Amino acid sequence: MAQDRVVLRKAGWTTDFIHPRTGKRTQNRVGSEDEGWAIIHAAHEAARVQHNVDAKAGKRVKTAPIQQNGSLSIHEAFQLSWDKRWRGQKSTGNIESHLKQIEEYFGRDTQLVDITGHWLDLFRKQLLSEGNKPSTVNRKVSVLRSMRTDAVRFGKLIDVPTWPPGLTEERIPPRWLDPQEILLLRDYFQRRARRSMELPSQHGGWAGRGPCSWTEMEDAFLLRLNHGSRCQETINVKRRDIQVSQGLIQITFIETKNGFPRTVRVEDPECREILLRRMEGKGLDERLFRMKWRVYCDNFAEAVKELGLPGRVTGHITRGTFATVAITNGTPLPVLQHFCGWRELDSVNHYAHNDTQSQGIVLDAVKGIGQTSVITKQRRLDSCK
Repeated sequence: MAQDRVVLRKAGWTTDFIHPRTGKRTQNRVGSEDEGWAIIHAAHEAARVQHNVDAKAGKRVKTAPIQQNGSLSIHEAFQLSWDKRWRGQKSTGNIESHLKQIEEYFGRDTQLVDITGHWLDLFRKQLLSEGNKPSTVNRKVSVLRSMRTDAVRFGKLIDVPTWPPGLTEERIPPRWLDPQEILLLRDYFQRRARRSMELPSQHGGWAGRGPCSWTEMEDAFLLRLNHGSRCQETINVKRRDIQVSQGLIQITFIETKNGFPRTVRVEDPECREILLRRMEGKGLDERLFRMKWRVYCDNFAEAVKELGLPGRVTGHITRGTFATVAITNGTPLPVLQHFCGWRELDSVNHYAHNDTQSQGIVLDAVKGIGQTSVITKQRRLDSCK
């Protein structure tokens, strides 16, 4: 080996090498250079022989115990996750679309344990090459990750390969509506509703999306803005989901994203009037709004474009605006999480930077910290005199 040597010193020839068995530096005085090298070679040979003996005895090289890992194809894993995780949730169409891409790339009957980290990374690179953003790729891969998690959690698989973490996403800057923008949107919805009823489609009326959609836009917009509800939750509210008792009005959002219904109080006078008006003449299972959520999004996008609102403004901005205003006025994050139906607190933390009320606790605690430092320094100077 490179560190092995036999050197001539004042006392005579000396071996200097790292012993292969102990790993320690070894020096021995010998009669000649040849004798020194013979000792070194003998030590290495003895170590090699002992290694073979230990290997046969199972002391150094051991075989892992055989463990039944289970068998689960990609399609079977999806059925498991569908039953345990996704059944009853909204927006499952995206999940099924992602599964189709996963099965096309990896194969429907491919075993889940055969998907290595390298293979998964190649799948992500292909998605990126097709023009998908990192956030989109992460959403698609998250379906596969959920399937793997459920397979282990429910005992279908015991051991699975390690996969790389998600791709780094570009965080979209926070955006919410200010009071002036809210008034502009409401005014546009009103003007557009009047035009849709007065003019036929070919003359710039309802533009193929139905006149009722524009007459419903402001009502749906205000309900979403005042309760932080998602689009489908609001559009799909039925007569039976509204409870009116002794002047108290409550909405139960049934068709939520995560499948868990939630009930909120209605305090805003305009929203109370909207619900009472839209409930009139409706059967228990009739929806309060006739338009679909996609029509709402298209109408909202048209309004944003016509008004020239800057930044990324979509129909979902009402939810972010609600969260921003609530946190700014001191609503605790867990309370807001329950009110808006977020499953994870991390979703609420996106708006936590607006919590200026709670920041007051910190500012009060350190109030006068600069003056205290000056006083302390002066006392130290005085004590040194």
